[in-house]
Amino acid sequence: MGDIKELFYCIYFLLKPSLLIRFSNFRFIRFNNLPASNIILLTILFLILSNESFGQSKAGTAEHEIGGTFYMGVPYSIFNDDSKNGQGIDDGLGLLSFGFDVVFNNIFLLGSEFGWDSPKDEKQFSNLTTAGELSSSVSLWHYSFSGGLKIPDIYFSDEKAAFTFASFSFGHMWAFLEKRSIENCIDCDREDVDIDGGLFIQPELYYVYGILGFGLSYKHFFYSDYKTKAEFKLALVIR
Repeated sequence: MGDIKELFYCIYFLLKPSLLIRFSNFRFIRFNNLPASNIILLTILFLILSNESFGQSKAGTAEHEIGGTFYMGVPYSIFNDDSKNGQGIDDGLGLLSFGFDVVFNNIFLLGSEFGWDSPKDEKQFSNLTTAGELSSSVSLWHYSFSGGLKIPDIYFSDEKAAFTFASFSFGHMWAFLEKRSIENCIDCDREDVDIDGGLFIQPELYYVYGILGFGLSYKHFFYSDYKTKAEFKLALVIR
């Protein structure tokens, strides 16, 4: 436990200069100007400390259990009104996303996801190409990191072949390579688009048979150009 305390002090002093906590009548806590890197460190710290406490409560267990979920998904993103008006975009279906969740002791999880979004382009331009007149589209890549808690499995039979589970996590998503362009055209016009990711909370539900899982997730964003993101997932579940 001494090593865990030392880790806590190290991360605390690393975060202290930029972590501003304000209390107002003890009714809420507000975090201002908290960098994404610090959010990741806080998440890792929470999971390490929680996992250490859980391991001590299981004195008769020599090893920690580790499982995981590897998935590909199809997301649908809804953007806030300021982003729609300012960037000329609208809600749209993404192409694909790929991600994984690592589960510790069937309770704590760390997750990461990488994918591609294609908001509807409301400020299209056209260029004349060798393939005729083509119109622009908006595209961007995104990456996210999250941590949270998993609800224990609920089985539908004594054989435990079919079961369901849920989880709740929080994290941060980054958007990059945002652009408005004509795909596969080298000399066509191109415009930069400014779309920011942000903090999110995410409930998630899976149904699993054997090792094949079907999942639904819902991200709700804060301080972001995104408003919500819903996603259907096809997963490989390792226990």
